Amino acid sequence: MRTSRRGDWLNPRADVAAVVLVRRTDCWVRRGGCLARRGDCFAGSMRCFVGSMRCFVGGGDSIVLGYDNSTIRRTLCFFLQKINYHLIRISYFKRIFAWSTRYKCLMRRTLLLCFALLFALSVSAQTSGEDFVRSFYEKYLSEDSRIRDSALQMLTPRLAAKARRLRAEMNVDPFTLTKEITPEMRKSLCVGASENGWFVASFTNCLEDTLLMETICIPVYPEQIEGRWQLAYIATAWEEDLGKLISPLDAPKAIDESSPTKFVETFYQNYATPFAAMDIDAPEQAKRLREKYLTKSLQKVFDSAAEAGEEPVLTHYDLILHGYDFDRSALKSISVKLWDDQEVCVRFVKMGDIETVYIIKVEKTPEGYRIADINEFSDDGVPAVDDEPTI
Repeated sequence: MRTSRRGDWLNPRADVAAVVLVRRTDCWVRRGGCLARRGDCFAGSMRCFVGSMRCFVGGGDSIVLGYDNSTIRRTLCFFLQKINYHLIRISYFKRIFAWSTRYKCLMRRTLLLCFALLFALSVSAQTSGEDFVRSFYEKYLSEDSRIRDSALQMLTPRLAAKARRLRAEMNVDPFTLTKEITPEMRKSLCVGASENGWFVASFTNCLEDTLLMETICIPVYPEQIEGRWQLAYIATAWEEDLGKLISPLDAPKAIDESSPTKFVETFYQNYATPFAAMDIDAPEQAKRLREKYLTKSLQKVFDSAAEAGEEPVLTHYDLILHGYDFDRSALKSISVKLWDDQEVCVRFVKMGDIETVYIIKVEKTPEGYRIADINEFSDDGVPAVDDEPTI
């Protein structure tokens, strides 16, 4: 075996050894593999071919040495596509560099967007509830109807549904307690902090058909929902405990059909609680209870009364609630007592001082108790009596 000055080239499968000098590198052949030392002269396919020809290097010369200068038949090295390999390698690094540049630009833009969002969130968090309430009322009292509509977007969905029912129930705007907005209200607007996170919006208004001025105060409660301020509660004049107004209501007991009195009491609790809790689907829950516990004839009367309401599209009149809505104070005031064998007397107070007294007729069916009639007490304290269900 002949040894070169810079390395060995050995084919273990042949009896002949040779040295291949390829410009600036050495090539070893070991079991068909091609290795290079101190250089980057590799064939494009990264393989060393062994055949019955001279050792051939693309773009260079080959010197083959043997014991007797004979042709090495079984151990020959082919370095193919040397230049192509370098071109492919350069192109590969160019693609990596180009992709890296685009990646850096994308990352830069993403970081800028993240910083912008964090800044916006920090600014939103720094906005106080008082500033939010003032901004809401400035928009709501605006002369421009589009600006007033934008103020309604600052309400939670629960309060938006509640406000529609309150408007029909009170026959005034629940956010101003008036039927119209005047310039005096915009000029005199003032917002102050109350207790337990509540704020009071106040303004003066001229009494109708008089020159007297009155000060109107509206307690409101804003909440931060997902980092964004929204108006969540509004207190009516007859609500006394603002702390309880924002606390969750206990779920009512299941409807008890052990007696007519228990049945009517638990029915009213289940019927009115979703309205008092400001559930968005309160009307849908009430409808399901009516379909199950009202007789068919009474359901027809109920539907007729609902369509006769002042706002039949947005808010239907509810015969059972004697109005369009039911608040916590009214829910607390419900009392039930037995009137006779098949009738139950129900009393509740709405809007602070408006008392409603119903005489409810209950029928026993194979499916259980059902409400067959609802009669309101007349002015002389005698319930209305008729062959048909009355309103």
